[in-house]
Amino acid sequence: MTEAPKPHDRAASPAGDLHRFTLRRCQAPARRRAHGGGEALFAIDPETGRLTVVQQARGGSPAYILKVEASDGKVGGFGDVTVGITDCGEAPAIVPGQVFLIAPGMASGESFGRVLAVADGGSVPSAWSYAIVAGNAGDVFAIDPTTGDLAVAGRLDASSASSYGLAIRVSDGRRSGVGVVVIDIVASAAKASLDEAGFGELPA
Repeated sequence: MTEAPKPHDRAASPAGDLHRFTLRRCQAPARRRAHGGGEALFAIDPETGRLTVVQQARGGSPAYILKVEASDGKVGGFGDVTVGITDCGEAPAIVPGQVFLIAPGMASGESFGRVLAVADGGSVPSAWSYAIVAGNAGDVFAIDPTTGDLAVAGRLDASSASSYGLAIRVSDGRRSGVGVVVIDIVASAAKASLDEAGFGELPA
């Protein structure tokens, strides 16, 4: 009697015994809700049995149970494969200690620097978004939501405020972090001296 193959038996299969793998069902145990065929979240290579992620799992389930069929063309067998979901990487964060030096005569709309953010894997910088969430008294500054570039948005008056601490939020769509950057308004001559010394400049 020929024994039905199992999904995890491929490595131990006799030479020349070709198995085909099919993903039949995907279910989140916590909700007991089946995803038709499992193809919405995962896919399986029919020849190797290797699983891949088709799209990001949503709904907060920590695991999914996949019903996999393996067949040698004559007989087939089913087995359950559990896929655990873990948080990949950390939320993006604003690099601390960023200081921007600007002159009081800068015109509205003029850009003067880019806010730097980092993340420990799991986030794609091109998909991050930026926003000023506090410290922008009088709305004198603006930030590009996709690049993090800072620009003057109103009239600068060094006599009323010579320094601003802007709280910037960066988000990857699921997680976010907030950090403070400092903007100092200095006289043009002083700024030129500091720029020559390497202060107030941002990495390319």
